[in-house]
Amino acid sequence: MKFKLDHVAMVYRDLGDALKFFKGLFNAPTEDFQFDDMGLKGAFIELENASLELLSPFREDTAISNFLKKRGEGIHHIALRVSDFDRFVEFVKDRNLRIVDGPRMGAHGKRILFLDPKETFRVLIEIIEE
Repeated sequence: MKFKLDHVAMVYRDLGDALKFFKGLFNAPTEDFQFDDMGLKGAFIELENASLELLSPFREDTAISNFLKKRGEGIHHIALRVSDFDRFVEFVKDRNLRIVDGPRMGAHGKRILFLDPKETFRVLIEIIEE
């Protein structure tokens, strides 16, 4: 299996301010999105070899809102693309590693999963189908 960095996700209380700053800093194209069921909105800032994902909750009862309350603004997770998603899922299950979310469909119509940060040295890692 091969892995590539897909994006680094960051959480902010005010998406507009963060987006304005990073868009101005990198002068890069952006793609806005909103997941009503998850109570979050965001934007991808497309860089040459990976993206930045900016996230912001619009409800108080969401995982992202809870993250902000506990940890404040900043890096939320690192996302890696894997060449064989199904094989990686089996690899994780064979090692009894805990998946905290997924597998499910994510942005851009790709399957995703999140590994438990308690098992990945306190880093939330998202795995994305290539």
